[in-house]
Amino acid sequence: MYPIKASRDLLIGRITGPYAWSADSDLREHDYCNVREVEWLARVPRVRFSQAALRSFGSFSSVSTADDHLDEVRAVLAEPDADRVADVPPEDDGPLGVTPPLLKIQAKSGTSTIGAPAVKQLRGVLNPGEKGVLIGLGGFSSDAKHTEQNDANLILIDADRCMDLFLSSYDRLSAEMRHRLPLQQVYVVAS
Repeated sequence: MYPIKASRDLLIGRITGPYAWSADSDLREHDYCNVREVEWLARVPRVRFSQAALRSFGSFSSVSTADDHLDEVRAVLAEPDADRVADVPPEDDGPLGVTPPLLKIQAKSGTSTIGAPAVKQLRGVLNPGEKGVLIGLGGFSSDAKHTEQNDANLILIDADRCMDLFLSSYDRLSAEMRHRLPLQQVYVVAS
C-alpha cells in the first residue's frame, strides 16, 4: 500500500523482486538507493477501506503491508471500477526506497510499565545498522532502562519525552499535520 498525498488515493502493489542497490542516478540523487521491483495493481480512493485497515496501512508518507487486512484489499481489487495503473506510480509522487539509518519504531499506548522483555523483543528484530525506538506512554521498568543503556541501538521514549519531542518539533511539521493536530501557544505571566 502506498498513500498518494495529493489525491488521498492509495496505490496497491505487489512486490516482485528482492532488495537491490539502484544504479539509477536520479534515484541515488534523491537518496532512494535501496529499491524493490513493484507491480502496481490499482489506484483506489482511501474511502474504500475501513478505518481499521487505513490505520494499519500507516501514515500518509510511507509504504506499508496489508497483511492484517488482506481480504479487504483483495475485495477492493476485485471491484470492477478499481482504477488499474501502469507499472510506475504517478510522476509527482516520486520513487520509493529507503536509506540508512533505518529505524524500527514500536509504540505502546497503554498505561502499563514496559519491562525488559518487550525491549529485548524489539532488539531481536533489528538487523545490523538498524536502530530500534520503543515509545511507551506508561513508562519503562528499571530493567528496561538498563537494557537500553547497554545497547546503543535502542532508544526508549516515555510519555514526557514523547511530549517534549513533539512540542519541540511542532513548528517543523507539515501544514497538514499542524491542521490535524492544532496547538495554540499561550503565554502566562510568571509571579
